[in-house]
Amino acid sequence: MRRALPPLLICALALLGPMRALADDAICTDRPTKSTGPCAAPQGHLQVEADLFDETYGREGGVTATTQIFASPTLKYGIARNLDLELNFTPYERQSVRSAGVTSTTSGFGDLYFKAKADLLAGKGAFDIGLAPYIKAPTASHNLGNGAVEAGLIVPMVYNLPDNWSVTVDPEIDALENGAGDGHHANAAALVSVGKGVGGGVTLSGELWSDVNWDPAGRVTQVSFDIGAAWIPASRSDIQLDGGFNFGLNRQTPDVQGYVGLSKRF
Repeated sequence: MRRALPPLLICALALLGPMRALADDAICTDRPTKSTGPCAAPQGHLQVEADLFDETYGREGGVTATTQIFASPTLKYGIARNLDLELNFTPYERQSVRSAGVTSTTSGFGDLYFKAKADLLAGKGAFDIGLAPYIKAPTASHNLGNGAVEAGLIVPMVYNLPDNWSVTVDPEIDALENGAGDGHHANAAALVSVGKGVGGGVTLSGELWSDVNWDPAGRVTQVSFDIGAAWIPASRSDIQLDGGFNFGLNRQTPDVQGYVGLSKRF
């Protein structure tokens, strides 16, 4: 994975070209880590937030699973003040499972996710809150998805503290397809993320994330500790480079996930 990152970053930066940022208004993204912020893309502007490369590795009971995602973008467009529409998709995903010395690999296009985000308080004070409903269209290639329409709601909240500290809380509720394909069940997720601006346009973050899936076939609980770093250049406040690692804290969570990303506002 490390060998793939530098060429991807170089190519992505070369494609950006000379663009002018909005004056004194740094880009606000939902990256890195799993957190979602309440801020929406500015009205009339397109914003792209992309995983350049993402790899997840997990091992349990003698079975090793690896998932790689390449160039997965989230496209955001501000349709009104503090309201945007978003589309996320994965052009190419590869999953490999190794068990008893045999490896099987599946690859192809991923699912489509449509989201709207409303920034309810527009960042006017220290506290901000938003609403982000989403729906998933089952476009994934065979064996990469469950072929079902799913939906959910995220309620991102952030509290900005003195000395460039911030705390983000993201409660989420979802309606997911049963593993048996005979209906839907509830899924809930939540996280607490702490961020700190350390100067030079760099922000560091750490979070604790949990997800509980109440599938009738058996409840699955995942927990992870996630760390991330983001950099917004002083001369290009419309660009953000970021990366991070997520570490599973129980057996039902993948052992480690690493990623690098690039965001750009147009």
